[in-house]
Amino acid sequence: MTFLSVIIARGGANGKQEFENKNLQLLAGKPLIWHRISAEQQSGVFNRIIVSTDSVTIAKTVREYGIEVPFMRPKEFATKTSHSSDAVTHALKWIEGQSKRYDYVSVVQPTSPLVTPKDVRACRDMILDGDLDAVISVTPTEVPREWAFHLPDDKSMTNWSGAYATNRQMFPQSYKLTGAVRIAKWDVWLNRKSYYEMNTKAYVMPRERSIDIDTYLDFKLAQALLGDNGCPSTFSADYGGGKLYIEHGLIRRSF
Repeated sequence: MTFLSVIIARGGANGKQEFENKNLQLLAGKPLIWHRISAEQQSGVFNRIIVSTDSVTIAKTVREYGIEVPFMRPKEFATKTSHSSDAVTHALKWIEGQSKRYDYVSVVQPTSPLVTPKDVRACRDMILDGDLDAVISVTPTEVPREWAFHLPDDKSMTNWSGAYATNRQMFPQSYKLTGAVRIAKWDVWLNRKSYYEMNTKAYVMPRERSIDIDTYLDFKLAQALLGDNGCPSTFSADYGGGKLYIEHGLIRRSF
């Protein structure tokens, strides 16, 4: 069986709270994107690793780490409203245009830098041993999903009644998608099929390895967990009207 890793790394930023060029921000002394490149390389899973990007700077950086950038992503697949599936479909069609394809494809976001080679290998083993269509990483939620509500424009909380009368221990554990590891068969990605409707299973990751960096605070959390030299460290920052402390990977707040 053959495996391809496609690392999707758009230049710039998406949301209002994101910061520019985050994929090249130094985390533990290395660009953010390097951490996922390293995990993919060290896993020993992949026959080929490529980066899809619209950024000349990102392309130059990853090539210095020996990673292939066989094409520059077209601008229409690299806008703030573009979906990651657009970039994946473009990459796979480009590869097919070179008379090549692979059995399985891992779609990687650089914003999940704490994924380990062991995580990647575990997902590879799951998909092969179970003859699955896809394996997607999830992580436990901090609170039960029954405690999450939408607020109407008038901020009324009338629909919240009853939920908090039940202790959280009485609810089953909820999980959320992380985007940290996503491996699926080639045709699942190429045909843009919903892997939730197929033979798909979840790979459960701990919260400390499931950080997805969208904001500067997310980046600081990852920085605290890794430390300057890739080891757990301590830091504090203003957060929610108080102080957020992270000490050896444990998150604490004081107000």
